[in-house]
Amino acid sequence: MSDMRIIKTLVVGLGSTGTRVCNALAERMEWEVGSLEKALWVEFLCIETNAQEKSRFNPSDDFKTLSLTASEYSDVLSNPANYNESIALENWADIATLRQLKAGAVDAGAGNIRMVGRLAFLYPRNFVNIKNALSERLARLRNLTPAQAKTALNKDAIGHEQEVMFAQGIRIIVTGTLLGGTCSGTAADMGILLQTISQKEERILGIFTLPHPNYSIANDASGLAELRKVNAYHALQELNQYQNYTDLDRYRTIKHYDKPYGDPVLQPDETPFDLVYLVRSRESTPEDEGKVNNAVADRIFLNVFVPEADPMAQVVDGGVTPPNKGRSFAFSTFGLSTIEYPVRRIIEACKLKLLAHAFRNWKDRPLENKLEDYLDDQGLTTDNLIELLLRDESNASIK
Repeated sequence: MSDMRIIKTLVVGLGSTGTRVCNALAERMEWEVGSLEKALWVEFLCIETNAQEKSRFNPSDDFKTLSLTASEYSDVLSNPANYNESIALENWADIATLRQLKAGAVDAGAGNIRMVGRLAFLYPRNFVNIKNALSERLARLRNLTPAQAKTALNKDAIGHEQEVMFAQGIRIIVTGTLLGGTCSGTAADMGILLQTISQKEERILGIFTLPHPNYSIANDASGLAELRKVNAYHALQELNQYQNYTDLDRYRTIKHYDKPYGDPVLQPDETPFDLVYLVRSRESTPEDEGKVNNAVADRIFLNVFVPEADPMAQVVDGGVTPPNKGRSFAFSTFGLSTIEYPVRRIIEACKLKLLAHAFRNWKDRPLENKLEDYLDDQGLTTDNLIELLLRDESNASIK
């Protein structure tokens, strides 16, 4: 078993798709190291507006809900001016759009409304909760030592213990789809928040999925295909603006609850993400969503366990292209041309399955003879044991 060289990573899943990517990544990690508890160098945080989203992380501390009760949501609609000091609500929110949320509360999703997702994220109670959760996970990663990681990785190991070496820095990877309301409405704001709490050697990557150009009502029985494509378009416009560091006033309308009014959340030369990946499926079928989610999980897995695959490890393709004519040129993509099966893990799994099968057959074998006969065959009857106990070191009887 070879030693491990990995990158400390915080994975933030936004919305249902982001949560599903985290689920897929967790499965890959279990194949690689046995359990998530053995990989202390990866932290997860799934952020949802749907409290009922099914996930291995729900319920746990790694699953956070952006919720507003009916009374809280009603107060926002009735008294938007009361939220100007905390989140500058009237600078960016359209109350008529917020009224389109049929549920009248945020607890079962954002209703495919980007503005609802953003409101839920910036709402003071939720914002403080998410910021604290992110800070706690980053603190654990910063304080994690190779010795601690080695101890966790080799728990219950027999024989050779793997060493753990960390590549430089921490990667923060934010993932989700730009089609719905939660991730589409919070992606840029999440990058901005992360920049305010990250340190010099920490890089923030966004990996977001897009709809296929042929995505239509034929592929979506809900009839929301066109709305979701519009969501993706406007989310891209927003990301483009915030990534364009020549636009010096782009953060002017953003107000965080814990910052004084008038203080910029970021400096003009700072961008929400150090790199943004955009990914879409080859086709537009229901099965393709799962395929592209798995591809994103594969890419994040490679970034964690194969530091050479990390895009921030070296400048590629000539480096960063300067913004031009309002375009930030900040978006990248990736493709996985080959899939490498974890042969070592498959062999180990087969070995364990074979051992389990053998022990199960041995344990459950029928007793065709009496127990006394088995004991007699092994020399474990009362008379035989007494005879053995009454012999000295030279095997002579001491009777």
